[in-house]
Amino acid sequence: MRSWGCCNLCVWRAVFGLIFFAVNVAPLVAQTFTNVSKESGLVARASWAGAWADYDRDGDLDLVTLGHHKPGTKLLSQLWRNRGDGTFEEATAKVFRTPFANADTHGVAWCDLDGDGHVDIFIAQESSKDFHDETIRRSNEMWRNNGDGTFTDVTAGAGITGEGRCGRGAAAADYDNDGDLDVMVTGGDHRRMDTDCNRNFFYHQLGGLRFEDRARETGLLGLDQKNFVGAWGDYNGDGRPDLLVTAPSCLMLFSNKGDGTFQDTTATAGIGSAANSTSVAWADYDNDGHMDFYLTRTRRILKGGDTKGILFRNKGDGTFLDVTAESRLINEVEAYGVAWGDYDNDGFLDLCLASGFSAANANPNRLFRNKGNGTFQDVTAATHVEAAMLEGAAADVTFVDYNNDGFQDLFLTTGRGNGTTPVALLRNGGNRNHWIKLALEGVKSNRDGLGAKIRLTSGGKTQYREHNGPAHYLSQDRMPIHFGLGQADLVSEITIQWPSGIKQTLTDIRGDQTLIIRETGLAPI
Repeated sequence: MRSWGCCNLCVWRAVFGLIFFAVNVAPLVAQTFTNVSKESGLVARASWAGAWADYDRDGDLDLVTLGHHKPGTKLLSQLWRNRGDGTFEEATAKVFRTPFANADTHGVAWCDLDGDGHVDIFIAQESSKDFHDETIRRSNEMWRNNGDGTFTDVTAGAGITGEGRCGRGAAAADYDNDGDLDVMVTGGDHRRMDTDCNRNFFYHQLGGLRFEDRARETGLLGLDQKNFVGAWGDYNGDGRPDLLVTAPSCLMLFSNKGDGTFQDTTATAGIGSAANSTSVAWADYDNDGHMDFYLTRTRRILKGGDTKGILFRNKGDGTFLDVTAESRLINEVEAYGVAWGDYDNDGFLDLCLASGFSAANANPNRLFRNKGNGTFQDVTAATHVEAAMLEGAAADVTFVDYNNDGFQDLFLTTGRGNGTTPVALLRNGGNRNHWIKLALEGVKSNRDGLGAKIRLTSGGKTQYREHNGPAHYLSQDRMPIHFGLGQADLVSEITIQWPSGIKQTLTDIRGDQTLIIRETGLAPI
């Protein structure tokens, strides 16, 4: 009997263990993505980029896709309104009163440029012929949100047209913390080696949607070559946004000096000059309070050299360390877009790569799960992300909770370059973990709260985020900041360091909600 009782106890322990596994582990392992592009009505045929924002303030994220017009494709840039029921309607004609961004479009940034509470649109594009009327179009466009579901083209008089230039990516930030957003536009075309084309724009806002290009004065003019992506992040923690710029021959880090100029600190930061640099994304993947970043590389311009992606960990002393090998975040093949997001809501940021998959290039897009111990696991096949890919070559990838269920889905533009394949929207099947989303409203700071630093503590664990859109390949979203909470359903503390210097703390907040936080308090003297 004693022996049987011991075995019986072992059996019950084993059963309890299986139950514990089923409740706590199995949902994470079984969590998968499903391609819902067709049933959602999202049948766009986009090229380089797409970006998300709630333009009509109905609580659902809408989408702009860029057609990247070329004579062989004649694809249109489009706006897709989220109906809130899991489907989208093509609303371009309703929303834009004149033809919208149908030149050689590359990048888009959603941002509230005039601070009126309605998100505006900045388009980066190359001066080229519009296939509607065969006239030369402007290089950049700016569309003001009228607040009634429509936009007005306010490019004329804004100082951002850039005729004869080659706009690539767009990203907004308040680089001088004056409360007005400024816009970085990378520029260049490897087929056009004239200096005017192959230089960056840096549009400093003078107020009232008037801008002045200060790329030369600030030191951000860039190299006389094709510049791909500009990504903002405060890597040294001094409260001022710094800038990473990718180019075919190198990666460049520009430190914000606080006097209206930037200094190239690539070498002193220890990140080296990586050839074939394509895209970067900032994030604190190890929750130590310092901004790290991942770099993708391709041979699209230079035909030789390495294409291995690199994870740079911020050491907290103004320098970075290549931790790709020890993190097991290994991707040897070419990749374009890169995005961070907590797809399983466990409190650690995961990584997705748009690897340029196509029938001729069988390199799948890849999803890496952050294990929370400094290492990553390739879960592309396990989550069905690999099976959900379409036939097109992907360029841009975004984590986005399009259906407001608290789990981040995946969106990819799959018509890289001049391709004409549909985009891909992959719905996240979710699990039992909790979450919270924070929508920031600046008052003394810029209205979008770009540059704000957030520390969130729940379940005895603290996470760190810096609000930058998020930004991704050539483009920038305007979304709430998403935190996974794991099994905790209560947030014990949220601390926000606003760009103005105001520090704001909230305590004892329930999870599984989107919380609107308006900047309050007094800035330090």
